[in-house]
Amino acid sequence: MIRLRAPRGQRLRRARVYVNGKRVRTFRRGGRLRAVVDLRGIAKRRVRVRVRAVTTRGRRVTETRVYRTCTRDDGRWRQRRWNTR
Repeated sequence: MIRLRAPRGQRLRRARVYVNGKRVRTFRRGGRLRAVVDLRGIAKRRVRVRVRAVTTRGRRVTETRVYRTCTRDDGRWRQRRWNTR
């Protein structure tokens, strides 16, 4: 989950968040806009998160963040080798 930042001295009215071009859900909690961004399961690469927002004064702002993911985890249990004697 990421928190959406407003320009100094302003507040955000609404926002749209995109992860590699796909839109994700945004919601308001505690007076702040937030978005659920889940990068788990994405292959190792750079992921671009773009935030397009409108302030209460009507100004449009765009912010781009880049995250680097680690190795992909397919979610399966990995078999372990045990020493049995």
